[in-house]
Amino acid sequence: MESKKSVKADLEWKRPVFFEIGLCAALALTLMAFELIGPREKNETTFQSQVILVDDDVVLPTKREQELPPPPPAPPMTSTVIEIVSDNIELENDGSFDTEISENDITETYDVEEPMVEEVKEEEIFAVVEEEPAFPGGEDALFDFIGKNIVYPRAAREAGIEGTVMVEFVVEPNGKLSHVTAIRKVAPALDEEAIRVVKMMPTWSPGKQRGKAVRARFRLPINFQLSN
Repeated sequence: MESKKSVKADLEWKRPVFFEIGLCAALALTLMAFELIGPREKNETTFQSQVILVDDDVVLPTKREQELPPPPPAPPMTSTVIEIVSDNIELENDGSFDTEISENDITETYDVEEPMVEEVKEEEIFAVVEEEPAFPGGEDALFDFIGKNIVYPRAAREAGIEGTVMVEFVVEPNGKLSHVTAIRKVAPALDEEAIRVVKMMPTWSPGKQRGKAVRARFRLPINFQLSN
């Protein structure tokens, strides 16, 4: 005797219900899949819609290349023809030349006078004049000027060199001093300092001969002495 299942344990009658539940689940999964794939396809469609199609019948304008002018024609080819001349040409004379000069061949000559150069004579320098040149203010002003402007050279001072330098110069008619030189020397440093001070002097009163200002030579001793 076969045993029969209870109604609660028999699931055969629930098969349609399970089938419907499976269909609903599959449908739900299918819809979810379309929802996920749908936006991607939409974006791709939108991107593709932005592509601009160009009709084949439309011709875009292009820049026409500038035509270059044709090159200038080449210069015609010229050829140089060298003509060889025979050297067997006979001369009219026998090869001798007349070296005698006739009077007609002599050209006229002119004497050119050279310009006369006038020699500029330098005025005489007087060693002795009736009225001696003088420093403005006299001898006291002269010695005072020398004392204020003379600088004892350091090398000569350290070496203990002393002495009197005799300076000679020419007083011009306008009172200016020229040809300043040391005719009696002591040491190079002292000689140069004496000449420097004389060249600094102002205009002198010129020497006079018969009442006329002349060039007069003057000698001035400048003494260098160290103080103890």
